[in-house]
Amino acid sequence: MSKRSKVVYLPDAHVPFHDSKAIAAALDFVRSYKPSHVILGGDWHDFYALSRFEREPRRRLELAQNITALVSVLEQVRGAAGGARIIYLRGNHEYRLVKYLWTRAPELSGLPSLEVPELLQLKRIGIEWQESGALMLGGVLWKHGHKVRQKAGYSVTGEVERAGVSVVMGHVHRLGLVCRRTYAGMVMGVEAGCLCDLSPEYMEGQIADWQQGIAVGEVASGRPPTLWPLPIIGATVRMPAA
Repeated sequence: MSKRSKVVYLPDAHVPFHDSKAIAAALDFVRSYKPSHVILGGDWHDFYALSRFEREPRRRLELAQNITALVSVLEQVRGAAGGARIIYLRGNHEYRLVKYLWTRAPELSGLPSLEVPELLQLKRIGIEWQESGALMLGGVLWKHGHKVRQKAGYSVTGEVERAGVSVVMGHVHRLGLVCRRTYAGMVMGVEAGCLCDLSPEYMEGQIADWQQGIAVGEVASGRPPTLWPLPIIGATVRMPAA
């Protein structure tokens, strides 16, 4: 990739706990920015019904309905992205399906029709599936994320230290930007925020230290990347002032 590419990273939506206005704002930005790549950073489906944590009983029977809802959202992403390449990174919530089948119905594990790409009709929509949850593109590691630390920027700092390259991640639902100068040059780390409801029903009585947003990058192999976390405020993606 010698030519500089424009990339938009869309983080955790957690359907059915998504924020439709935040997603609409993100897709409006995609339409105007016209990226070459759109990366869905994982946890776009919550798979709440398969969670090992305590669940609201009525929602345990809504898995099919929630999958249908996400398929509709993914079709909107495809429409907004035009001819851009779209890659869906597996997150830890998509992995809930694998773990559920392994522990509760091992006889059914491995059936193609019960795998996330098939359930979400990704091939029909024109979205690529990245099982590893990570993708190297333009010298940047785009991933869902594994590390969770207490404050904004801390988690991606750990990811950068581990990978040794610039990293863009979701997972922690926070916005953050860190930069490090190394012998190889400057590397950057971005936490992209989330596209989910900031007050979901399972957080009743708590204030989640989450921020809605996306990440944007201009990247090319062998050249320093330019990366930004962009907050969504008032149902609008906020660009940095010129």
